[in-house]
Amino acid sequence: MRPCTSVEFPGYWSQQINKKDRLVYRIDEEIITVFVISAKGHYGDK
Repeated sequence: MRPCTSVEFPGYWSQQINKKDRLVYRIDEEIITVFVISAKGHYGDK
């Protein structure tokens, strides 16, 4: 788990799933919610 380095997602974290795909998410501790914004590709890959 490491901070997301993409300028598209400041304040988000990323975790590599496999060589191609990466999970990008944010955790809001006040309401205990995890927001997953991407689970396929690598940041802005199309």
